[in-house]
Amino acid sequence: MDGDIEGYSDDEEFIQDYEDFLKNFKFDRKKTYFEMLVENVVPLYPSTQTIEILYSDLDKSDLMNKTRFIEFLHSKGLDFIRLSDFVLTQLTNSIPMLNEEEVFIHTTIFLPKQQHIHIYSVTKAPPFQLVGGTGVIMKVSKPKKKAIKQIYVCPLCGYQEEVFLGRKISSIVPSMCKECKKSVNFKLIQSDTSSYVPCKIFSIVDTIEVSQDRSDYTLQDIYVIGDDAGDNIMPGSIVEWCGLVDLFTSDVKKKEDSILEIRILITGIKIIKDDSILVITEEEIIQIIEASKKGDMMQRIKKIFDYYIEGYTDIKESLILQTFSSQSMTLKKGYLNILIVGDPGTAKTKLSNVLELLSVKSKRAQLPRISIAGLTGGEDKEGGLTPGVLVLAKNGILILDEFGRCKDDKIYNVLNQPMSDGVVTVTINGKNVTIFVNVSILAIENPKYDILKMNEPILPQINIPPAMLSRFDLIFLIPDTTEHDIEISKKIGEAHTEKKEKNDLKEDAILKEISFIKKYTTYAKRNINPHLTKTADEKINLYYNTVRKMKDEGGFKITARQLESLYIIPKARARLYLRNEVKEEDVDYAIRLFTNSYIKLCSCGNNNTPDFNIFHKFDVEPNINASRLIDDIFSSDEVITNEQLETECNAKKGLDIKLITNEITSRIFSGQIIDVGGKGYKKVEKLNLKKEIITFLENNAKNGRPGTPLNEILKYAFDLNFKDEIKIKEMIETLRKDGLIFSPPSKKQGEVISIVN
Repeated sequence: MDGDIEGYSDDEEFIQDYEDFLKNFKFDRKKTYFEMLVENVVPLYPSTQTIEILYSDLDKSDLMNKTRFIEFLHSKGLDFIRLSDFVLTQLTNSIPMLNEEEVFIHTTIFLPKQQHIHIYSVTKAPPFQLVGGTGVIMKVSKPKKKAIKQIYVCPLCGYQEEVFLGRKISSIVPSMCKECKKSVNFKLIQSDTSSYVPCKIFSIVDTIEVSQDRSDYTLQDIYVIGDDAGDNIMPGSIVEWCGLVDLFTSDVKKKEDSILEIRILITGIKIIKDDSILVITEEEIIQIIEASKKGDMMQRIKKIFDYYIEGYTDIKESLILQTFSSQSMTLKKGYLNILIVGDPGTAKTKLSNVLELLSVKSKRAQLPRISIAGLTGGEDKEGGLTPGVLVLAKNGILILDEFGRCKDDKIYNVLNQPMSDGVVTVTINGKNVTIFVNVSILAIENPKYDILKMNEPILPQINIPPAMLSRFDLIFLIPDTTEHDIEISKKIGEAHTEKKEKNDLKEDAILKEISFIKKYTTYAKRNINPHLTKTADEKINLYYNTVRKMKDEGGFKITARQLESLYIIPKARARLYLRNEVKEEDVDYAIRLFTNSYIKLCSCGNNNTPDFNIFHKFDVEPNINASRLIDDIFSSDEVITNEQLETECNAKKGLDIKLITNEITSRIFSGQIIDVGGKGYKKVEKLNLKKEIITFLENNAKNGRPGTPLNEILKYAFDLNFKDEIKIKEMIETLRKDGLIFSPPSKKQGEVISIVN
């Protein structure tokens, strides 16, 4: 150190005091810093390269030991950090258990909250002063390497000179060779003796909690050096930071430029408002791996749902998979978005409440009561960023209640981006800032008139735009049926009649299980990144292409967005079982779950009957419940007697006949099944619009009417219970394009349609 510095007259005096401080003083802890270095840093090196020195301990040392650490830290921050790194590194290299490799240890330190400043004030701080505050991370660079020690070579004599950089970013290149005594341009070489540590560059803005008297939006670059280089920190993370102010010029050709830029060399950074980070011990990791080997993790987590709610197997399993869906920092979609539409009192909110219990991180909002800024974030009156619920739910689940009752339709347009690409764009002081949120959305909606009619088209019953519907990977409809009335009444009765002590014991066990599930989920999302086998990939593509071709033959329409869903679901299931490979059984499961969801959606009020036997085309075994069994039994137009129903129930592992009777009653009420005079039941035939139009035109042509007016075709379709005029006209246009019909000129009757002979 050149010259005297405030607090200490020379390096040696500080080093002596600081080494004594590290080795001998425990303060309020059970261990000294040196003991923590030996036990917590050395065994994990190089994955761990930092140790935090508490500001309060430095302050206590000044009071108890007459040291001058605090004065030194504030007056010469860079020198304090440099010498602290030096002492920690020397102590670490003196530990016998280390190998011969030289190590470098970095000091982490945070300032007290009362000394925090906002980002805008950094410009007023002197160079290399220690400053700190809180902020929101807006951008994260790719991982980089920071040189700690570099080797330069003289091009004349080959003399090599070692330059130690420490925390400094800019290197000081030697100019005079000590060997040949000449002024030369030294060249940097890549040598085995050069040393590098991880480094990342973050862009940070103030949070509203610390922003005061600021007139414009400030985006500041900070450099995080060493350790994991902030691997857990993502855009949207709210962090506490501390670092040294550094001045530099970004244009190396203008080194003499008097206008310099500012960067902060971080001495400490940590997430302070992100509950998605859980600490998992080695013992817990062993328990997690053992639990995965049993192969019953889906059933184990589903029991938490079953404790609170009866039925809804597909929905429960989908919500479980939603907690295991994950996305990388790329724009490649990897998370599940789910929509539940159902009558009031069908446990939609209860399902979402249990999902909140199981989620490592979740947020909830009512869409009619939230603005665009409340959803994505926005600029406060001082130019800072106030994060919206999408940002606050980053890497978690966002539950949106009353999804179809939004007052501002522009909100649906805003949601398209995070649901498709996992990002939101926020405008701050005229600048567009993109934030990765990677959030899964669970949307909940009641039908318009609080009654979901399964015999009518779904779109007129909800206020959700069709373009928004396509963003959901799974959509579930929950009509108010009597299928689970007995189980529901029994569960409600038990909750009110069981002894309090017994309920308390159950709750304690449930809470303990939830805690384990959260850590299991966290471990899976951190460590498991499943990939598809060739067989699994081929099966997904076969299913997709087959269903696409079936859409005009009573099938249902899916698009490339749904194809993406068919990749996300099996990956989430593989992650659930801690498998890095997606098996064929995962794809079978995804096909069944996806088909159950979309068949019900697309068959709602549609006279074109979807193919309910699509499972068998791909050797997929559907789950057996009352609704699916009725679909199988009434696949033909024959009358089904009560004896046949009972026989089918017994064949399906004794499914309760009362559940079948309740489902039939519900379908009679909705017009899907009729009672044939007490002899049994029969499915109401659903007609194929395409075939009916062609048959009608053919019959007219045979009866001497080669051309049929369009209005007459529409009336005929209405009489057959096809009520959607737009859909009828679309089908006529499809037949025209396929060359099956044409429109001959007619002045008297307006547009007429004729069959092609």
